[in-house]
Order: sequence, then structure tokens, then C-alpha cells
Amino acid sequence: MPVRTATTVPVVVALSVLAAVLALPGCRGGGDRTATVPLAGKVLAAAGTAPRRARVAVALGPRTGSREIAVVEPGADGKFSIAVPADTPCFLHVAAVDHEEAAVPVFLESGTEGAAVTVRLAANFYLHEPERVRIVGSWSDFDWRKAVEMTRQEDGTWTWEGEVEPGENGRVGYQLLDVVPNHSVNGTDAVDFEYDGGGDWISLVDARDGKARIVFDPSRLPTGGSGTRLEVSWDDAHRWLGEFHALLQEGSSARGALFFRYRKVEEEEEITEESLGEPFQRLVAYRRRLAEVARSGSPEPFRAWAASRLLAAFLPGDLLRDGKRAARELADAWEIARPLLPPRSPFWAGVDSHTLYRLVGTVGEDDGGMVTLLETLARENPVRDVRGQAMLALLHRADESGDEQAARRWWNEASQQFGDDRAYQWDLKRFDPDRRIAVGRPVPHFEVETVDGRKLSDRDLRGKVVLLDFWATWCGPCVGEMPNLHEAWRRFHDRGFEIVSFSLDSSPDAVRKFRDGKWKMPWTHVFLEGGFDAPVAKTFEVTGIPEPVLVGRDGTIVAIEPETRGTDLLAAVEKALAREDGGS
Repeated sequence: MPVRTATTVPVVVALSVLAAVLALPGCRGGGDRTATVPLAGKVLAAAGTAPRRARVAVALGPRTGSREIAVVEPGADGKFSIAVPADTPCFLHVAAVDHEEAAVPVFLESGTEGAAVTVRLAANFYLHEPERVRIVGSWSDFDWRKAVEMTRQEDGTWTWEGEVEPGENGRVGYQLLDVVPNHSVNGTDAVDFEYDGGGDWISLVDARDGKARIVFDPSRLPTGGSGTRLEVSWDDAHRWLGEFHALLQEGSSARGALFFRYRKVEEEEEITEESLGEPFQRLVAYRRRLAEVARSGSPEPFRAWAASRLLAAFLPGDLLRDGKRAARELADAWEIARPLLPPRSPFWAGVDSHTLYRLVGTVGEDDGGMVTLLETLARENPVRDVRGQAMLALLHRADESGDEQAARRWWNEASQQFGDDRAYQWDLKRFDPDRRIAVGRPVPHFEVETVDGRKLSDRDLRGKVVLLDFWATWCGPCVGEMPNLHEAWRRFHDRGFEIVSFSLDSSPDAVRKFRDGKWKMPWTHVFLEGGFDAPVAKTFEVTGIPEPVLVGRDGTIVAIEPETRGTDLLAAVEKALAREDGGS
């Protein structure tokens, strides 16, 4: 099979795609009627006992917050029973107070009388000695930007008290920040809990007199982190599901180790197989294992599911920025997956739109009719998310090729069917035919005041290559971009490169405090009152951060994310400066 050199996926996208390495197929949606199979199960806390509060859901997609078709709350002993669609790969989302939410792959065939599973959850990765603890609650709409710090007491506890407006039941809800990385979680002080819709829980406390005093006691936290792990066991007839889940956990572990290793290496040395070391080899071994299962004599659902994971799993060539290697890896994966994934296979779910788009460019339309395959997936696959991801891939292809008619047609169709789905909003925004923020379009007009009192407008940027960076100190990925921003500033500032950081924090003080720390950010800063609702944020169509926009000397947008994030930012700035200087 001829292999075309695929454009290497930007490294920052590659790292974010790592988060989807374990993305599993979703159930049939769109009103499909299907038989169900009863699933009996039991949820256990990390300690082996029934959790204080738990929920189990059959979800239509892999992500936390995916559309759910059935939800039950286990009994006091942790036992539950739930109906699962037959012949359909699904997710069993299992959540419990003090624990990480689990996503357990499920596939039960027609005619199966029933199945049984036990899920022992892993405790949250708690920081048992946090440097600070912040609290948000129903009184602040759980807005992280409005979080306030709790007071540390001599006995090691943390307290907060204030006036609140209780609900009809005389209670208020709250969550804590800084005790679990990048999560808002329930506290130890609670009379009850409720699920927050995002994998975590809200603590409820009584506040009938309009006042609340909340105490957080780290000594009451369950053991977390590396001390516990998720354990899933199936009945003998469905043992392969346990093997598949263990394989996916292997991939998740490799992903996490590789992410941290990559971030460390990119600040200090060249990215190579040797510098990435053992985590890189674990990723290679994970892909090899998926290929082995797909080629084995295992049950056909196991083989098909493994094949789809092989297609969607991260390509080592992308990490090494080696387009030819990445193209070979993707083509080899397609050779293995093609006989196992006919167009109507539900196991296509979990193969994201970017992978589908790259398949066309790597394998080629003439070899295997990839565009025809995508159109069939978009029209005929029984899984709603497969149809949506295929539409996005076709939209991406039409947009990049300049086929405005096809791009608008696919955008309209995807918007009508998936516009209310959070998982699609970023792509729909990115490929909106009428979007203002796009490469080749003029930067929108704006006038702001910098934190040091200067007036600044888009006209003041002419003659320089400028990165307009929308960010916040509370945004983990934004802080993760600091090494790349500072390196770009160090390399290119003397050549006419500038940065303007637009903060979506709750106050300018948050930025001042942040700049007093490790990252000095020695460039222009603007505070946007109102955050995402600020006029400038709306003008630049900012719905998520970080949102970096690179503007050329003539005021034209020359790059947007993902090309403006990670180490790809350096290449984008270098290219913009070279072009502006008359280079190639």
C-alpha cells in the first residue's frame, strides 16, 4: 500500500489527543431501538467497603458528561442492576464520593441472559498537605474565578464561614479546590452529597440560619494516589471485557507517564526516543499489544475494539515530529483495522475526527476510497458519535481544501445535529464558515487599557508579529504554556515579536501575584472585566482558554490554535517573522 507523508500533528494537539487514547465507543443514539441485557454489579470504595454515595450510568460516549441513557444509584451495600443495550459498545460510568470516576467498557451480545461486574474504585489523588485550600459553593455558582481561600488552623484543619442563601431544604452545597489537582471535589464536612455532572461530588451542609461554617479535615481523607487503583472484574463469560479494560488501563498509565516526561524534556533537551525514555517505549508496547489482540483468535468484538483503539491511539511519530514515521504507523494501523471495521460497525466510535481526517491524507482517497468511507460513516453508521466525527472530518477536509460549498454544507449539517453537544462545540467554532478568527482574516478591531494604564488597540500592533493570548491563572493548560511563551519571547522579541496577554481572572491582583512567582511574563497585560462575557473576549470568539491568536505585521491572522500552542508556537512565530522579512 502506498503511504503518503502525513503532516505531523502539532505536538500540543498530540498531547491533548493522548487524553483521548482511551476514548471508547459510545452506544447507539438518535432514537435507535435495540434490545437490552440486564447487568448486575457492585461498586466498592478503595478500602473494599461500599462507598458513602455512588451512581452508575450507561453513557452514549466515552467522556465524562456524555449523554446518558440509564442511571441508577447503588444500594447501601454497593449493589446495582441496570439495562445495557445489546450488541453495542458502551461505557459504564461509575462515580462515588471521594473517588475518581471510572469509565468501564461494556459490550453485551443479543441473547445474553445477563452479566455481572464488580468495580472497585480508586481514591482521588489527594494532596494530604495542601499549601492552600480554596472553596466555591452554591453562593458563588461554583465559579472557580470566585473561589476564596480557607483559613488554616493550628490543628491542621481548614475553615471558612460566611453568610449564604440556603436552598428550600435549608442547605447549601460546596466544593474544594487545590486538594485534588485540576478538580473541584467534595469536602469532608457534609450531611449529604450530590453528583456535580462532571465526575465529582458536591458536599451539602445545613445553613438554615443563613450562615455556614465549613471545616475541611485532611486527616479524614481516604488514601489516594498511587496507593489505590481501579479494579474491574467480570463474570467468566465476559472475562475478555476485563482483559480489554486492563489493556486500556495500560495505555492510560503510559499516557500519563509520557505526558509528564514530555513536559520535562521539552524544557531541557531535544525530543528523541532516548530523551523520552521508558514512557515512550511503554506507548510503543501498548500499540504493539493492541495490534496483537486485533490479529489474535480472541472474540471478534475484542478484536474490533482493539483495532479501533489502535487507529485512535497516539502515534509515536507525532511525538518525535517525524511525519514520515507517523504516516507509516497510521497506514499500518489501517491495514490491521480495515477488515475488522466495516462502515456500519459500531466499533468505529472512539475514532476521533482528526484521525479520520488524517487517514484520508495518509492512505489516500484512491486507495480504499477513504472519502467514500467517511461519507458512508457520516450517513449510515448506527452510532451517533461516529456519524458526527465523520462529518467533522469531512468538514475539516473541505475547509482546508478551500471547498467553501462543501464546508458550509457539512458545517450546517453538523451544527443542526450536534450543535448542542459540548464535545462538538470547539470544532464547530473552529470551522464556522462565518468565523472572524481564522487564518487569513484581519484581526478584529479592539480598544483596551493595559494593566499599567496605557491605551492599546489593534492599530498599535501594526508592524509587529503579535501573539494575542487569552488566559487565566486558574487555568491549568494556560499555566502549562508558560515555558513556550517565555521561550518564544526570549528568541524572537528582538526581531519584532510581541505578546499581549488578556487575563480572564476575577481580578488583576491574581495576575500580579502570579507574575511575582516563577513566571514573570515580561510583556503587555490586559485584564478583561467580566471574563468570557467581556466584549473583547466575545469579539475574539473566546469560549475556552488558552486561546492564542498570532497576528502578522499587516494585521492579518497568521496562525491559531493548535499551531499557536506548545512548542509549535516557536515554529509558527519563526515562520511569521520569516515571511514578514521576505524569507521563505
